Amino acid sequence: MPDYTIAVHRMPLGAVAVLQAGVDGRPCMGDLVLQRHLPGCWQCLVVDFMGHGDVADRIRRDVEGDARAALELDSPSGALQALNRATFDRLRGVRSYATAICARLVWEPRPVLAFASAGHVPPVALWTGGVVRTIPARGLMLGVHREYVYVDHRVELADWRALILYTDGLLDLASDEPAPGGMEELVDAVRQAGTDGPIGAEAMAAGIFRAMRAHRDRGPRDDVSLLVVSAMDVTAEDKGKRA
Repeated sequence: MPDYTIAVHRMPLGAVAVLQAGVDGRPCMGDLVLQRHLPGCWQCLVVDFMGHGDVADRIRRDVEGDARAALELDSPSGALQALNRATFDRLRGVRSYATAICARLVWEPRPVLAFASAGHVPPVALWTGGVVRTIPARGLMLGVHREYVYVDHRVELADWRALILYTDGLLDLASDEPAPGGMEELVDAVRQAGTDGPIGAEAMAAGIFRAMRAHRDRGPRDDVSLLVVSAMDVTAEDKGKRA
C-alpha cells in the first residue's frame, strides 16, 4: 500500500491531482490545500504551517475558515493579504509562521497563471518537449508583517503540459539542506515523469513523489503536499487505447 493519498479533480480542460503524505504514516496535518473551481478557471491556496503533527494541526484548523474566505477573492495577492491580516494575531500568539502560495489559472482564451507567494517554494512548470523550469516569486511569510503588500506574478503557459505546486516537505525527501535544497532533484523528477509520452496528473504526482523519495530511501520528515495540474489529462484507460 502506498504511504500517501491522492485525490483527483477533473475539469473540462484538464485535471488536478493532490498527493499528500504525513510523517510516520500519519495524515498530513501541517499543510492546508484548498481549491476553487470556476468556469474556465481554477484557483488554489496552499499553506505550510511551521512544524508538523498535533501542534501544526491545531494551527491549521484555527485558520482554515479564514483561508477559505480569502480564496474567494479573485486576486492571489489580495487573497494572501487578507489571510495574513486575518491570521496575524493567531500566528504571533503561538510564535509560529506559515508560508503560502495562491495560484489562479485561467484557461481561455489562452492559459495564463497568476500567483502570489508568501515565502513559499516556487512552482515548477513542464512544457512540451520536456522543458522544465521553476517560476520564482518573493514575499514575506504569513505572520511577519500585518500590512505587508503581496504582488501578483503572471506567466503565459503556452504549450505547457503540467504545473506543479508543493510544500517544502517534498524537497526534504531528497535533501538534508533547507529549502530550496532538493530543487535540482525535483526538476529532474518532473522531467522524468513527463518524458513517458502522454501522462495523467495522478500518475505524474505519484511518479514525482516516488522519484524524490528514492534519493534517500526514507519517508517524509515533514508533511508533504504535491499538486499536479495537467493541461491534457490522460488516464490509464486512455493509454491502453493508444497502445
